[in-house]
Amino acid sequence: MKVKSVIVPSGMEHLTKFTRKIPSDVNVVPVTNDDSFSNIPLKILHPSKKGRGKNEDSMVLYGQFGLKSFIFMGDLDRRGERQVLQDYPSLKVNIVKLGHHGSRTSSDPNFIKQLEPELAIISAGRHNRYGHPNQETLNTLKMENIS
Repeated sequence: MKVKSVIVPSGMEHLTKFTRKIPSDVNVVPVTNDDSFSNIPLKILHPSKKGRGKNEDSMVLYGQFGLKSFIFMGDLDRRGERQVLQDYPSLKVNIVKLGHHGSRTSSDPNFIKQLEPELAIISAGRHNRYGHPNQETLNTLKMENIS
């Protein structure tokens, strides 16, 4: 598949460890939540300003597919989750792809409670070296009765 453009959180386009992996004929498009694309069925919720390409600058995407709403949290931390809630106070979703592989630095109980998801997805390798997902995150999901 030929990639023409890569969309990244604003600020990441300056990270040498990222840019050296991108072929010179690929367009890198930095974005914030002020940006939108008519040909992409996802809304950018975060970042709201240019960052340095760190986890706290992760891109958060929201979309509706069929009758379900989704949010994809990237590696966003709890502070970033609180910022998303501040920017979108009525945000609710059916399905959440949890941030930072289910680590304890993400998935704040208040954030999860606000979203009211019926299903959470955690992307983490089996027996990974970080022990993801964290038991605290799993307990948060259990307390909110989220599969």
